[in-house]
Amino acid sequence: MDLQGKTALMITGANTGLGFEMARSLARAGAHVVLAGARSGQAGPGDRAHPPETPDARLEPGVLDLDALSAVAAFSDGFARRHARLDLLINSARA
Repeated sequence: MDLQGKTALMITGANTGLGFEMARSLARAGAHVVLAGARSGQAGPGDRAHPPETPDARLEPGVLDLDALSAVAAFSDGFARRHARLDLLINSARA
């Protein structure tokens, strides 16, 4: 699968388990992956997604507080300013 030039947004869950593997797979396929988590350290895989097989991974951490609608709006506005489009949206947030 070739995802060069595609932008993926992962809503939480990218720091462990299935979400982590999904983020790593998207990066390996060439996507620019935006990792949105409640706290900066929980956004995503960080350096763990840059093993030898993905040295050029394009990962962008983001802080997204899903408990505050104003924070969701601010995140969305920032995303729209930085990215021309969104190709993949992955919602892995837990209730």
